[in-house]
Amino acid sequence: MSQTEPLISCKSHYISIGCNRLANCVSWGSHNLVAYGAAKSIAIYQPETTSVAATLHGHTARVNCVRWVNSHRAATDEIISGAANGEIIIWTYKSPEDWTIKARLSEKASVTSLDTIIDDNGNLVLATTSLSKSVRLWKRSEDGTW
Repeated sequence: MSQTEPLISCKSHYISIGCNRLANCVSWGSHNLVAYGAAKSIAIYQPETTSVAATLHGHTARVNCVRWVNSHRAATDEIISGAANGEIIIWTYKSPEDWTIKARLSEKASVTSLDTIIDDNGNLVLATTSLSKSVRLWKRSEDGTW
């Protein structure tokens, strides 16, 4: 055996990051990507390549829920996530590996679930529930404020 040949050859077939064990912690959405909570992060999984394309860091507590923004009109480029400390983050997609934080909101208690719609005027409406036994509705205006 020559000195330039490797002793062992290794090829990666599967990389994973564990999903938080919560009912609302996964969402299959736009661009055929799956988003799920993984500790204090969001993992972006690509089913075609069976790989995690990105890990989004921004939360400071366990992620409890993840949801792609739903629109019956067109594919959306946003994910919303809620955490155990009340943090809510709106993430914007640029590519499977490139995401930015578009907005941060704060609930009074641990966010337990969330869902979205786009209203008739094209504005995003977010519904959240929390451990404070509340349901809260948030509406994003055309200028991006909540």
